[in-house]
Amino acid sequence: MSAVYAGDTLIISEPGSTSNYVRFYESVEFIVNSTLDLPDQVLGDRAVDAGGGLITLRAAIQEANALGVPTRIVLPAGTYELDITGSDDAAAAGDLDILTDITIVGAGMGLSVIDASGITDRVFHVLAGHSLDVSALTVTGADTSAEGAGFYVYRGDLSLDQVAVINNRTTNSVGGGGILNKQGNLDVVDSVFAYNDTTANLGAIIRTWGATGFAATTTLSGNVFAKNTQSGGDLQGQIAHSVTGSTTSLGGNVSDSAGRDFANWPNNILVHATDYVDASGPDHVVTSLVDTFRTTPDINRLSLREAVDLANDSVSTPEEIWLPAWTFLLTRTGSDTGSPNVSLGDIDILDDLTILGIDDSETTVDATFIVDNVFEEIGTATLTDDRFTIING
Repeated sequence: MSAVYAGDTLIISEPGSTSNYVRFYESVEFIVNSTLDLPDQVLGDRAVDAGGGLITLRAAIQEANALGVPTRIVLPAGTYELDITGSDDAAAAGDLDILTDITIVGAGMGLSVIDASGITDRVFHVLAGHSLDVSALTVTGADTSAEGAGFYVYRGDLSLDQVAVINNRTTNSVGGGGILNKQGNLDVVDSVFAYNDTTANLGAIIRTWGATGFAATTTLSGNVFAKNTQSGGDLQGQIAHSVTGSTTSLGGNVSDSAGRDFANWPNNILVHATDYVDASGPDHVVTSLVDTFRTTPDINRLSLREAVDLANDSVSTPEEIWLPAWTFLLTRTGSDTGSPNVSLGDIDILDDLTILGIDDSETTVDATFIVDNVFEEIGTATLTDDRFTIING
């Protein structure tokens, strides 16, 4: 099955179907079944086929663009490495261009990962008049000279919910290491921005750019902003709006001092509710909700266990870990053997450690599955936990 169309009737379209249901459908759903980066072979035929029945992310976006109707794309667990180089505004090469209203739903941050390290381009480009809603996945790997590395929205709409925007970089003077919102509407909730960079002097995380007659609006709530950099000189805010006609609203975010450094140019509006700011910031940012344990952790998908293991390696130097507004379900059952460690069961704390979440109602760590404590303090180690809730631990 390649797509489901919803309208007056429910229609299931198989690849190769010749039935004409175009006038009935109002929305489409595609379920990706391949992590390869391959284009759709025939555009506008209501079926995604990148060859051999493969439904790739790029092909699904291309078909959605061709149909021009609201489309939901389901992205199962896997790493989707973009590797078709080139530049266009049709999603055939380079970044993933959005030319209709598209929703992409992943399996979770750290599970569904879109990696643009193979294309020297941004990851997503939302063109004028269109929208992109993204949830439950990771966007990483962009290293580009284009405006906006992770996402670039131009006079369109972009919404992120529980998305990890990690390790993206632009050398463009406009900035926007994580996102550039240019005369569009941006809404980001319960997400994390870490290790993004720009060589410009502002907008390592997000830059919002309005213009006379074209307002730009950005709303940020319940997010983690930490360990982002402006390698060209941290002269202005990592979250910035500029020119004119920009409105940015912030509330309930957790930021390090650099991430909280906001650049508010004249003729713009800043609506600032209460945020939590820790000037020193974290030593480690958890970027994956999956309960994994790797001996060589990956910052693009760092689990809670792996973050604690890194902190344990710095015995005698108290460290701090930040958790996004997610539910972390511990699943690695069993008990440690030999010296204390974090690989199985409860998570052993070997030295003084602070773990900070977004809010007691937003960040939870759940030990139901492992039937154990969540944390165990070893020896004289002390854990300071704040702004998150432990369940069944």
